[in-house]
Amino acid sequence: MKKVSLEAKDGKNISANLYDGVEGEVSGCVIYVHMMPATKESWDNLAEVMENLGYIGLALDLRGHGQSDEGPNGYKSFTDEEHQDGLLDIEAA
Repeated sequence: MKKVSLEAKDGKNISANLYDGVEGEVSGCVIYVHMMPATKESWDNLAEVMENLGYIGLALDLRGHGQSDEGPNGYKSFTDEEHQDGLLDIEAA
């Protein structure tokens, strides 16, 4: 697993874990998006299993969570519209 940084369309820094240690043929790619109030590490066990099955994975800390901009716990003061901006984080992935 490697720590990587993405930039959303609105300039927010999004922290992610990249699981790309696939040996042999790649079976596919997975984007892991956590629920509230979790972080990208919520997916560690599943991402490692999937990686061993040949899937490259990217687990995100949505804005306001974990190591992404406005974290930790910034989501607690988000408006509904600001929560919707998390779609930009997924788009960056």
